[in-house]
Amino acid sequence: MHIHIPFKFKILHYDWVVRWEPKRGKLEENDCYGICAHDLRTIYISQTIKDKPDILLHTILHELAHAILTTGGYTELSDNEGFVDLISGLICQIIYTKKDLKDPTVPKPVKEEKQI
Repeated sequence: MHIHIPFKFKILHYDWVVRWEPKRGKLEENDCYGICAHDLRTIYISQTIKDKPDILLHTILHELAHAILTTGGYTELSDNEGFVDLISGLICQIIYTKKDLKDPTVPKPVKEEKQI
């Protein structure tokens, strides 16, 4: 699976960027693959996961969740790593479920049951 990373994007009216980083500094100190620097509106992703699409997808979604929550004023939720990891993990699951469909570009219609 190819992961397209938006290296420049907006959340509300704020410009954000994503940068590849060697696994050093804060990434190494925190033993993680990504960091969301809210004050710099920058997400740092470890270069060590460029060729690991499953880890890369979860990491970018995890850091995007931090960025969205903080920018939206939900700093307390953004500080809750368990919550952020749950949300990013569930979004990964949705994406991978879509990948398993016959035609991944078109969602399958949901059949509605007739009410009696």
